Amino acid sequence: MKYLLSVSSITPGSGLSKYVLTLADLLSKNGNEVELLTTHTIDAVYELEQAAKYGISRCYQLGNLGKVSKRIRSISIIHSIRPDFLINNYNGLIQYILPFLRREIKVIHILHNDTDDFYRIASINGKYTNGWIAPTQAIADHFNVYTANKFAKRVKIIAHGVETTSTLQNSSEDYLQLIFVGVLYEHKGVKILPDIIARLHEEGIKFKFLIVGKGLLGDWLKTELKKDISECCVSMSGVVPFADVYELQSKADIFIYPTQLDAFGLVIAEAMINGTVPVVSLLPGVTDNLIDDNLNGFLVPQDDVEAFVEKVKLLNEDRTLLKQMKEAARDKALKEFSCDTMARNYSEYFKSLL
Repeated sequence: MKYLLSVSSITPGSGLSKYVLTLADLLSKNGNEVELLTTHTIDAVYELEQAAKYGISRCYQLGNLGKVSKRIRSISIIHSIRPDFLINNYNGLIQYILPFLRREIKVIHILHNDTDDFYRIASINGKYTNGWIAPTQAIADHFNVYTANKFAKRVKIIAHGVETTSTLQNSSEDYLQLIFVGVLYEHKGVKILPDIIARLHEEGIKFKFLIVGKGLLGDWLKTELKKDISECCVSMSGVVPFADVYELQSKADIFIYPTQLDAFGLVIAEAMINGTVPVVSLLPGVTDNLIDDNLNGFLVPQDDVEAFVEKVKLLNEDRTLLKQMKEAARDKALKEFSCDTMARNYSEYFKSLL
């Protein structure tokens, strides 16, 4: 089978980019031909490097063209390669050209985030879209509400997959290793991280906190945590390669993630498969799709600093519980969020469309 994946761009540290590359890798390993079309390339060299690394046979980059030229060129490319499946990822330009494509091409749109703009883009020319994949029940429900259930029968729920890693690493007896991974924006709960850290100090908990990612609040966060950074109990790495994120997560005990908005929470699944206990905001239909509260992680009310601190304190005082939950988190991720599971579910879904 031939697959064409379309996305605005492939960029470092982007969860959407990681999803596209993971899907490309899974499809190519199953003997399919996979090509990539990007319309707003930021770093052409990086895109080409990643495409080659993840089994993409050809990458079409249209970032240097004007709006109209991009549409005409996209139509021409799709006509020439004649893919069996066109899998679109939050790219309005591709949605607008669907009426000009051959009907035998199966068009799938991936719902990546829980915002009206993602749903708006996904619903453009919906009658020419064969199906939508939502990673969680909440995203499927919210998209159906946004579209007044017009496409409800064509929405399929399939969880994203993450790579499997080696065995668990032992925790340090001297301190807890905490980690946050994500863009440093307000909707990821970044503004309460300094309050959480301050309260952990007040509770007398010995810890080291690594913050991975970049964003608009990066400089603000460095200022707020200046003393902690100088004393080496907090460090900020910026964006790191995907492989390095896995290594850093595998060395951590607890994943602190006070997010206010997520579609699936790929970083949560990544933390779990690395044996890191997630302490995460409860987003009904999203984060509770991944975490079984009190079994393989903790779900706490949004922006509740005390609740986050309480769970960290509990795991710090009960290292047996910490070890049990690290193992339970990994077991849950291996069973439900592995790349093998994702590949099997996608394969069955694509076959059903044919």
